[in-house]
Amino acid sequence: MSITADAYWRLAGAYLATRTNPNTRAAYRRDLEALALALGFDPSDAASPTFGVEDDPSARSAAVALAALPAHWWQRWRDELPGRVASRRRRVAGVRAFCRWWARIYALQSPVVDLGPPSAEPRDQERALREVVALAQSEVRRICDAAAALPGPLGARTRALIEVLYGCGLRASEATALDLSLCALDDPDDPYVEVVGKGGRRRTVAVPRRSSSSPIATQPATGICSI
Repeated sequence: MSITADAYWRLAGAYLATRTNPNTRAAYRRDLEALALALGFDPSDAASPTFGVEDDPSARSAAVALAALPAHWWQRWRDELPGRVASRRRRVAGVRAFCRWWARIYALQSPVVDLGPPSAEPRDQERALREVVALAQSEVRRICDAAAALPGPLGARTRALIEVLYGCGLRASEATALDLSLCALDDPDDPYVEVVGKGGRRRTVAVPRRSSSSPIATQPATGICSI
């Protein structure tokens, strides 16, 4: 059974609709676009999200056709993925999650259940070693001092952001989405922030005293990065 572009994107669109976080949804879309290219489909042909996918015969036909693709097809797709090893591993993991989803819905066998991640080539390993960069505490302090030298609210905001990123170990997306209503900095002995991470999961992170004493708490903006 062949797969049509419309059927594939109806199935893929229904899966993407289950991802609530915009960043997560965009990442999975890129993974499914990589698979679409291998199937000969243009990513611009993506259909609107399909609801009630369980009863959609077109989406079901795409799932059945994907399940019928032999193991060597998936291995070749994995091995021919472009980009760095971390990106290629992300693509494989994203497609595995996609196939696991529709296999559960249609009671099919996922064709990639045994598909392992792409192995790192020597050049990828060397590149990864070169790209691992850890800032020393003194270097971070110099960055904070340089930010503090900026005049007005911009300097206060920039220093606060650097302090929170470094002191709390936040992702950049988590820091930019942090709202002042989630910052409990009034108690100098136990300051903390509530962080919304991947998948909408929340966690509470203690804020180092130096970070919590930043002018961030006195800024009138609704979010750290909105000044």
